Amino acid sequence: MASTGFDGSIPKEIGNMTSLHSIYLDNNALSGIIPGELFTANIGSIDISNNHFEGFIPSTIEASHDLTYLHLANNRLSGFIPSTVGNLIFLTTLMLYSNNFIGEIPSSICKLRSLQFLHLSDNRPHSSILSQGLALESLNLNSNNLKRILPQTLGNCGKLQVLDIGSNAIQDGFPFWMEDLVDLQVLVLRDNRFNGSMLLPIAYGEISNDAPFVKLQVFDISQNEFSGPLPTRYLTTFPAMMNAKEDFSEKSNWFRKYEESMEFVLKGTNQPLVRILKTFITIDMSKNKFSGKIPDSIGNLNSLKYLNFSYNSLTGHIPSSLGSVKALESLDLSSNRLNGEIPRKLTMLNFLSALNLSVNDLVGEIPQSGGQFSTFDNSSFIRNSGLCGFPLTKNCKQDPMAPPQESEDSNFVDGFSWRPVVLGYGCGFVIGVLMGCFIIKYGSPKWLLQPIFGVQ
Repeated sequence: MASTGFDGSIPKEIGNMTSLHSIYLDNNALSGIIPGELFTANIGSIDISNNHFEGFIPSTIEASHDLTYLHLANNRLSGFIPSTVGNLIFLTTLMLYSNNFIGEIPSSICKLRSLQFLHLSDNRPHSSILSQGLALESLNLNSNNLKRILPQTLGNCGKLQVLDIGSNAIQDGFPFWMEDLVDLQVLVLRDNRFNGSMLLPIAYGEISNDAPFVKLQVFDISQNEFSGPLPTRYLTTFPAMMNAKEDFSEKSNWFRKYEESMEFVLKGTNQPLVRILKTFITIDMSKNKFSGKIPDSIGNLNSLKYLNFSYNSLTGHIPSSLGSVKALESLDLSSNRLNGEIPRKLTMLNFLSALNLSVNDLVGEIPQSGGQFSTFDNSSFIRNSGLCGFPLTKNCKQDPMAPPQESEDSNFVDGFSWRPVVLGYGCGFVIGVLMGCFIIKYGSPKWLLQPIFGVQ
């Protein structure tokens, strides 16, 4: 059944239509409670998302034993997620995001061996994270109130492509065990309490490999408490961030069977993205406690589009290798302790549309070019006391060791300048002194005065 113009609630009689295999009533401004009669034995797909339903999920849901697709998102549903959901053994897609569910995520969901897409973001469950589910491809638990550490049993989900557990209260170290999730493409840990160093501990050496996260293209660990040096091991070897190619086919989209936005900080602002192409490649490590230098190896990730290291304690120079990341559209290195000059090679980034180097210790003249770099205003460079030149109002001082500049007005006609004039005055002075000495010694010789003054 396609979307219809229902006004009000779903009539209970709809459950008596035994021939129905699919019910799609999304975006119909429906309200009230979900009738239990909706869940029949023959139903295979139900989509009543983006309405105004309230109350609980009916316990009769277990009667729909052939159900494969259930989309109840963007309503006002509340209470507990019923454990009977675990009896829907053929369920592949469960969308419950943007409701008011509370309590624990039922462990019975772990029994759903066919479940591929589970999205429970923007609810209020207070504990538990799904720890199994071997068929899972996408797990989104963003913006809940999860507090426990990540269970390593998630590593059993070998098909996982998208994991978003951002905006919770998870306190843990970095999950190095996720390196073996070879299909993982999106990893979002932002806005939690993850902490500690991101240097690989010796204990994980046995499971590590030379190319961790082989397909990872979105790496967001911002707004946590990570410390120590940046993880050079990752910033050197993310294979999927190198030489990515445009592909607009349906298979190039991670969100193929549903539309739920994921929020990222892009070009300095929070932007929700509903559909993400394979060429969306971003690293966000901002608002942590990282220190040390930015590795030159960052230039190896030549397909990177968005890079954010802001609000850390990074030192050293901006690596000129960033100029090799030709696809870069946004670069934010603000609020660190970076020093040295801005590499002139950055002016070669023709797609760069957002730049923030403010609040650092950079020095020297801001490099100019006729390209994209010259379009940035002073907000990209402010609070660097040693920087000068356009677009800042601070002019660069002339090098005191450089020769004085000559203007056209200081030259004489026909190429004469101050140099021959000084030379002429010097020669005349020397000749005058010699003649005075000669006259004093020998008197006034007539042979000299006669041709000048006419003396006889």
